[in-house]
Amino acid sequence: MLKWFSKKKKLVTHNGSFHADDVFAAATLSLWLEARGERYTIIRTRSEDIIETGDYVFDVGHVYNHESQRYDHHQRENPGSHPSGIPYAAFGLVWKHYGYALCDGDSQTFQDINESLVQPLDASDNGIDLYQTNEYNVGPVILQSVLHWISDTDDKDQKFMAAYRLAKTLLKNVINERLEKNKAVSEIRSLYENEEKGPITILEIPSNRHTITEAIANNPESSDLLYVVYPDKEETKWNILAMPLHGGTFELKKPFPESWRGLQGEALQEASGIATAQFCHKSGFWMFATEKEDAMNLAKKALEN
Repeated sequence: MLKWFSKKKKLVTHNGSFHADDVFAAATLSLWLEARGERYTIIRTRSEDIIETGDYVFDVGHVYNHESQRYDHHQRENPGSHPSGIPYAAFGLVWKHYGYALCDGDSQTFQDINESLVQPLDASDNGIDLYQTNEYNVGPVILQSVLHWISDTDDKDQKFMAAYRLAKTLLKNVINERLEKNKAVSEIRSLYENEEKGPITILEIPSNRHTITEAIANNPESSDLLYVVYPDKEETKWNILAMPLHGGTFELKKPFPESWRGLQGEALQEASGIATAQFCHKSGFWMFATEKEDAMNLAKKALEN
């Protein structure tokens, strides 16, 4: 029988108020089924009779059993924890079994998303705080709060579907972005390994600062590296990136000269003595020129200051 005419799979979760873990569990399962050409419907209920008929049941039912496709974490029997020690919520249990396939079998992407998206939402659902504010006393907008704002209404089922559509789009985009980024990171790492090591290196492939930092900053061979010169993806300019001390900080090994920072156009050209210098960020971590040779000369001049 053609899959199009096959019976819809029932994705069953609880009704009433919702949280990020059930919303993203629904998004994960629906993306997985769509990739297989399967049809599905999402049912929100606490009726045990309906739950019993579900093909995939998550965040309800008091059972975790992958063989029977049950993914609840509220039961007394502990469904386990991530290697970090964060207990599983529904999203984590579903991601554990279906996320790898959604990531095209790329284990690095699977793990990256598990660390950056899945575990934070599982932690929140289990009442675990992951951060404290610093002296500014200002916190980030967190995803679970966004979904909570959506859910704060009488029509919970309608709002669940609105949150689900947001989560599904976000998850799909995150997976695709991470797959592309990991491919680029691997390419840059390979390229850098074959480059002559020193305070300045040039990468001939278009990239961006986030990818370069992830690919190189924690490489033991890059301890002496201060500046990376590379074209942007539009290939309209040549960037110079001042490298951080390591991948987890904004603190720079050697920022660009104070006299260049915050300048652009003619003012920067006069200050630097480089004809096509166009812009230097006021924090001293990034600047660019129109010509490759001029970008290299900016990096060399920055070394001398």
